[in-house]
Amino acid sequence: MLDFPRWKVWSICLGLGLLMLLAVPSFVPKDVRATWPSWIPQPHINLGLDLAGGSHLLLEADVNGPEGLVNQRIAQKSEEVSAAMRRHSPRIDIGDI
Repeated sequence: MLDFPRWKVWSICLGLGLLMLLAVPSFVPKDVRATWPSWIPQPHINLGLDLAGGSHLLLEADVNGPEGLVNQRIAQKSEEVSAAMRRHSPRIDIGDI
């Protein structure tokens, strides 16, 4: 089992406790923080749009456009089939795919 000196354990625990106390103002509303005495530090974390709930992103694929996804996939598969049939031995004659 690991055996750490007590002073190291206590210093880590005290450091973590201090950091947790510094994070408390981030969880308290701004109007409540304003009533605290001035000697208490009042840092807070500014949340980004994604965490504050102010961002919404919707992505959509246009599969039926002028060069639609379906037509592109069919053309790609046609080329793959043609190449595979040319490589095959005995050679397979290709008509219109």
